[in-house]
Amino acid sequence: LKIWNSGKATAFNVDFKVAEEIRVFREKVPYEVLEPGKSFEEHILVHYGTPRKFSITTTWTDSNGNPHSKEQIVSF
Repeated sequence: LKIWNSGKATAFNVDFKVAEEIRVFREKVPYEVLEPGKSFEEHILVHYGTPRKFSITTTWTDSNGNPHSKEQIVSF
């Protein structure tokens, strides 16, 4: 699972939420500083019965400490 910053500002304390039935290793979050154009990856465990499409909500704060979030549909 790749999380990237497609914006023009640095994102801080980047995290994500997925449904419980989706097994994602959370070894790098919260990701303290994610600069524009940069990304990080977390491993996802796929097995029989894993939904091929699911929702992910990414959360972060801006340089002023204001919280932000974005929900997206992911498929593989």
